Amino acid sequence: MPDNEFQVEAIGAVYAQALINEGRKQNALAEITEDVRGLGQLLRENKAFLGFAQSLTVGQEERQAALQKIFGGRVHPLVLAVLLSLARRDRMMFLNGMVEAFEDILKKMSGHVDAEIVSASELGPDVIQRIQQSLAKTAGEAVDLKVTIN
Repeated sequence: MPDNEFQVEAIGAVYAQALINEGRKQNALAEITEDVRGLGQLLRENKAFLGFAQSLTVGQEERQAALQKIFGGRVHPLVLAVLLSLARRDRMMFLNGMVEAFEDILKKMSGHVDAEIVSASELGPDVIQRIQQSLAKTAGEAVDLKVTIN
C-alpha cells in the first residue's frame, strides 16, 4: 500500500475512533453510525460533494461555512464537529478514510472480521460455508467472507 493511502487510513482511523468513543459516551452511536454511513453514500454518489471535500482551492472558512449550512441540524452534533474539525485543519481529504475506518472499527467491535477467498473456479455453497465456519473457529469471531473467481 502506498504511503499516502496508509496516511489517509491512519488519520481517518484516529477521527473515526474518537467519534465512536464520544458517541458511546453520549449514548448516540446508532445515530452517529447512520450519519457516517450517509456521508459515505454521499461521497460515493455525489461527485460534486466529493470534489468539494477534496478540493485544494476551497478555503477553510468557506468550507466550514458550507459544511455548517449543508449539515447543520441534519446530522448529529458530534458528526458536524468532526466535519468542521477536518475542514479547520485542511484535512477534508481524510473524510473518506474516516468513513471507511468507522465501519471497520464497528465491525471489530461487533466481533466480525473480513476474509477474502480467491478461487480459480466457482465454489459450491457448502464449500464456502465450511470454509467460513473453519475461519470463524480459527479466528474466534464471525467471518464476513468475500469470494472472488480469478
